[in-house]
Amino acid sequence: MKKNTIEILCNPITKEKLRLETTGSGEEFLVGVLSGRRFPIKNDIPVFISSDEITGANKRYQGLYDKIARGYDFFEKIVADLTWGGRDNVRRDIVRGVRLNPGDRFLEVSVGTGINLRYLPDDAEFFGLDISSGMLSRCQRNLKKWKLQAELFQGTAEQLPFCDNSFDVVYHFGGINFFNDKKQAIVEMIRVAKGGASIFIGDENENVAKAGEKSKIPFAKEFYANRQETVTVPDNLLPPTMLNVKVEQRWKGRFYFLSFVKPMNA
Repeated sequence: MKKNTIEILCNPITKEKLRLETTGSGEEFLVGVLSGRRFPIKNDIPVFISSDEITGANKRYQGLYDKIARGYDFFEKIVADLTWGGRDNVRRDIVRGVRLNPGDRFLEVSVGTGINLRYLPDDAEFFGLDISSGMLSRCQRNLKKWKLQAELFQGTAEQLPFCDNSFDVVYHFGGINFFNDKKQAIVEMIRVAKGGASIFIGDENENVAKAGEKSKIPFAKEFYANRQETVTVPDNLLPPTMLNVKVEQRWKGRFYFLSFVKPMNA
């Protein structure tokens, strides 16, 4: 792991800095400099959550994403090609508006299989976090196949393992509708963004959720069954100090996108 990556990592709960330790058997850990808590690095991915810390909706959807990870890309491509004009068109629309300069740090929260990274400039520094180890494993394979570099982490959006003011762009697409605590996830995305950074948050809208409830595709029905609330754009959860707040519909009206800018002095 790069030294400058370790410098922006922190204990997701206490926010203390971390150091890298290697055991005699070659196992690697990130260790809190104050608490001594150890976070294992498994298959080159630092793991910032344990099974007993994942509860509620986060636990349910972690299991669902682990279950579908192996076939996720194949199924999405088939659906996109048959009904949505092709995956390239869909994904370009999803990342539309993201502006990256060479060397910018880009964090994708809920990176999944990494497909969005293919449609961004490759001279940025990519970082991806996801709750699902299965999706992260697929992401690793994809990055190797696409000859892209990204640092990957397993954790939750509500407790990001990054220091304050670390990223030039923070991006999330797909998942926030299912988070345990949407407001806390947004607070964390803002915290790790630099002053002046753009933040993007998108997910399915209520129309897609209703269609999912009636779907004949088993895993689609699992995702949307027994919902506790109507899907709404979470712009009401933003601190009032955020700038350039914008809400739009994309992917032929299937998804909402909320974008805004963190003030320089925030």
